Amino acid sequence: MMSLPTARRATGPVVFTALTATGLFLFGNSVAAAATTSFNNACVAGSVIGPVYKPVPASVVVTAPPTVTPGQQFTYRIQPGPESYPDRDSGATTVQLSRLKFDFEIPANATFDSAAVVSGTDAGLGGVAPNILRINSAGNVDAAGTILRLSGNNEVIANSPTSSTNTDGGITVPKTKNGANSATNFQLPAVDVTVTAGASGVIEPHVRVAGNAALTNNPENYSTSLASATFLGAKQWAPTQCVPKDGATKPVDDAPLNAGGGPLATVQIGGAEKTDTTTTLTVSPSTVEPNQDVSLHATVAPAPTGGTVQFLDNGVAIGSPIAVTGGGASLTHAFTTPGAHSVTAVYSGDDQHNGSTSTAGVVTVNGAPGGGSSGSAGSSGFGSLRDLLGS
Repeated sequence: MMSLPTARRATGPVVFTALTATGLFLFGNSVAAAATTSFNNACVAGSVIGPVYKPVPASVVVTAPPTVTPGQQFTYRIQPGPESYPDRDSGATTVQLSRLKFDFEIPANATFDSAAVVSGTDAGLGGVAPNILRINSAGNVDAAGTILRLSGNNEVIANSPTSSTNTDGGITVPKTKNGANSATNFQLPAVDVTVTAGASGVIEPHVRVAGNAALTNNPENYSTSLASATFLGAKQWAPTQCVPKDGATKPVDDAPLNAGGGPLATVQIGGAEKTDTTTTLTVSPSTVEPNQDVSLHATVAPAPTGGTVQFLDNGVAIGSPIAVTGGGASLTHAFTTPGAHSVTAVYSGDDQHNGSTSTAGVVTVNGAPGGGSSGSAGSSGFGSLRDLLGS
């Protein structure tokens, strides 16, 4: 990533890093999901003839659980994509990259606990071993900072108390390839970030894009480095700053961010939104004699994989809840009291479905409510008694 002036101060050759592959590193969580975000960086390389712009492809992989519970501590992984730089570009011979930096934000709705570089996930690096620092917007180490910086002890090109644009330092990428059409490949390591989920909402990891970091060619941009090369025997330096924006020409400062500046993953606190259900009740037969069995069946749609159904008679539970299997639950019940019985089925819901209550079904039990003889039957009995007495 550089702009190198010629000895005659003409427009110089430019060398930029480019992505060559996508890496994926899981951390042993069977329910974690990997999300790859591919995008373009708007990179501006400094030079003695002024800034030179070029769009550069980029990618980031975030591996995180899709859902967590409020107050749950969990770990997600962020992995910058692999990159490379060529042996030569427009007559200049590259020397190396140094002072590499990758900033990302501590996400909202979470409390930061710790972060660690993942061993064995980097390639082609030299210089200072990569480490993670918690910093503030000025680039100073700060226990209350909102930014995590992957660098070599904060030795970067800007936005740091140990910055430089004309000396090597920090994380370096020593040149390993020489010759036409050859490239030196490298990859920054993955970082495991451990946080504690808040009470509600979503947790969305981002690269650093808050405030000035969203501006084009700004020291607070999330990705920066220092490229060096030789041209006509002279060494040239090209401090480079990259922001996730699109454009064939240099984007203006307030140009919108692309997908690289948006959420790199979404972790739902409290689980995903549940699906509504409908419960339908069937009774058979609907008219019976006292103590005659009646079949009650509830159908829940869409069919859930869990939950129970409680049948009710005029709001009073009939037995215990019945587990839902195959989208339904059944119960055989004998009603003893004559009259109309309003029966409903109440589905409890599960971790993916909301509960629901059926429309009432009516079971009619024959016989006068409360039992006893009818008035007409009593008159008939007194008539027979008078006949017997002869009155």
